Amino acid sequence: MKRPDLLFILSNFLALFCFAQQSDVIRSLEAKLKTQNKDDTNRVLVLDNLAWEYSYFDFNRSNDYCRKELALSKQIKYSDGQAMAFSIMGNNFRALNQFDLAHYYLNQALAIRKGQKRKDRISAVLINIANIYYSEKNYLKAILTYNEARKSAEEAGFQRGVMVASTNLADAYRAVGLLDKAIQALNVALDVNRVIKDTLQEPYLYTAMASLLHKMNNVNAAIVNEKKAWRALTMQSDIFLKSSVLNSLAGYYRDTEQFDSSRVFYMRALDSEKQANDSSGMAITNNGLAILLQLQKKFDESLLYAEKTKNFAKSARDTVLFYKAALIMADVYLSQKNYTKALSLAQEAIGPAEKINIISDLYEVYSTLSKIYMGLGMYKESTSLLEKVIIYRDSALSEKNNKTASALNIEFDVYGKEKEIELLNKTSELKEAELSKQKSARTFTTWIAGLFALLGLVGIFFYRRIKKASMIIQEQKQRVELQNVEIYLQKSLIEAKQNDIISSISYAERIQSAILTGEEVWNRISKNHFILYHPRDIVSGDFYWAHVLPNGRAVFTLADCTGHGVPGGFMSMLGNSFLNELVVENKLFKADEILNRLRERVIHSLEQKGETLQKDGMDMALCVWNKMDNTLEFAGANNGMYLIRNGELTLYKGNKMPIGSYLDIKENFSSQVIHLQANDMIYLVTDGFADQFGGVSGKKFKYKHLEDLLLEASEKTISEQKEFLDKVFIEWKDNYEQTDDMSLVGIKI
Repeated sequence: MKRPDLLFILSNFLALFCFAQQSDVIRSLEAKLKTQNKDDTNRVLVLDNLAWEYSYFDFNRSNDYCRKELALSKQIKYSDGQAMAFSIMGNNFRALNQFDLAHYYLNQALAIRKGQKRKDRISAVLINIANIYYSEKNYLKAILTYNEARKSAEEAGFQRGVMVASTNLADAYRAVGLLDKAIQALNVALDVNRVIKDTLQEPYLYTAMASLLHKMNNVNAAIVNEKKAWRALTMQSDIFLKSSVLNSLAGYYRDTEQFDSSRVFYMRALDSEKQANDSSGMAITNNGLAILLQLQKKFDESLLYAEKTKNFAKSARDTVLFYKAALIMADVYLSQKNYTKALSLAQEAIGPAEKINIISDLYEVYSTLSKIYMGLGMYKESTSLLEKVIIYRDSALSEKNNKTASALNIEFDVYGKEKEIELLNKTSELKEAELSKQKSARTFTTWIAGLFALLGLVGIFFYRRIKKASMIIQEQKQRVELQNVEIYLQKSLIEAKQNDIISSISYAERIQSAILTGEEVWNRISKNHFILYHPRDIVSGDFYWAHVLPNGRAVFTLADCTGHGVPGGFMSMLGNSFLNELVVENKLFKADEILNRLRERVIHSLEQKGETLQKDGMDMALCVWNKMDNTLEFAGANNGMYLIRNGELTLYKGNKMPIGSYLDIKENFSSQVIHLQANDMIYLVTDGFADQFGGVSGKKFKYKHLEDLLLEASEKTISEQKEFLDKVFIEWKDNYEQTDDMSLVGIKI
């Protein structure tokens, strides 16, 4: 199955702010417009900013502001305002697929910019005009115009314009199959970005390069570039792009039959998509996993993931994803010789595939269906379908040949046009040279006559010129020195701000450490205990808490709050505060009641409502140990508790819901009572240990591995257990980035 191509057209740069932020900006600008009573350039700029902001989601409103900007700019004879308004209107009409109007307005903008002789602005307008040609699939004109835009940007020293024009040019070359030229154009964009260091654009450039190299069957080079894209993303919060890069890496490793690595990246992509609540992305990743598992002949798992994709595609009415998932399932059942189920699924796929009419996909569907009929002994039907298979195979080859011929024609046309432009430029230069020569001949005599007169004047003023030049140089030197001082001061200010932020977060970590229950309380519960605590960032979303009540009961818990870092740290402090209120002040000692009351506090505090599905909250395992009769009452919110007795491990599961709002479910938490024995080991863990990637293959540690590890550790002394588990975690993680906060509490009875 083919992977979807990456689209990497970069027009007008990226929208970096969400709709809510845009709304705030728009409200501010509209308020500012009301105070701008004077018809001047300041009012024009406010109108332009409003037109730009509305262009993200309301083209008609954006055009209204453009017309106001245009009228005022003409009134005050402000050419920049007219050009800006024409440009935004052109881009709006391109987005609306009204290409004639888009060309009209952008050509109006181009005429103004050419009149201003601003090559950087000319380049920006040409890029937008080329984008229209690209949308119209007029790739020849798109390529020529992108080249013209890039040349104009280079002459103006407009590096960002060179990068954008080159990147879009690469996509136009790719669209017609000129992949070598696409690589060359993209390399120019990458070279420029190494100078201007646009960290937001960098991952897009590398992932586009990887996609091109993969299309050229250079999969190992594609992996190298996709990993560069991943490294460039480490400091960004774009979860969707991260998921896309992880999916691409998984696909590339699958293509090179590095199946274990492929699965690792697919699972990391799924984790990222779950975090972003991206159900569409999860469906695509599940489809990739289904193909991988099919190649590994892990048919049951492959069917499971393909079924998930198929169900989502059906509900989302994604026709292409639906028939691709159905076809994977049909192929799996065919491999298992379950021809009846294979036939049913292939028939589900054939209708949608014919509707979309992608030749390569129809070839795959009919090929699979023909094999199924052959397996069922329906030879007449199989032979009939083989004729269609041959027709679609030939059509696919013909389509490929046509694309190749078209690419060659476009390459020839581009070469011809470039040579034609070069010849016209040279002819123009020759004419100018001839005219200049004639003019020089006419003025030569006059020049000689005046030369002797000028020599006297040169002698008089020569000294003054040298003196003036010396003063200018001295002034420039002083100016450079002042600029260096200013740069140094700005650098110092940035470093000071950065140090302030780090100091603030470090201080927050000290506050959090002070709030966490100290050793004195834990020793009152049991001197045979240990705590492993590895925050992913400076502050942690995990927290542990304990208290000994006067009635002989000890309450202790380990919790995992939503998020990590500063947001998780805030949630952990909130949870700590609520537990103090409920247990220490109100003397609650029933495990289930504590969780129920804690959930009420969290929902009320965060103003959560059941239908909003907010994710703020925490998972928790909470124990109440009654030392009078040696019983332990356990209650859990998503998290469980491990008990190891005489070398046997028992998992006590909590309720499948968090401390926080959860759908419309209003059920209470329940508790379990366990009769403890001497030497029992109790372990509370968060998911950070099991979810950590590492080891030789970069896989997750997983809960089964963790349970085996706890069994092994339980035979050691408490201090040895802590050292042993800590060492295993650090060695497993090795050079991999820590996935989440990791915490583990162990208590020996």
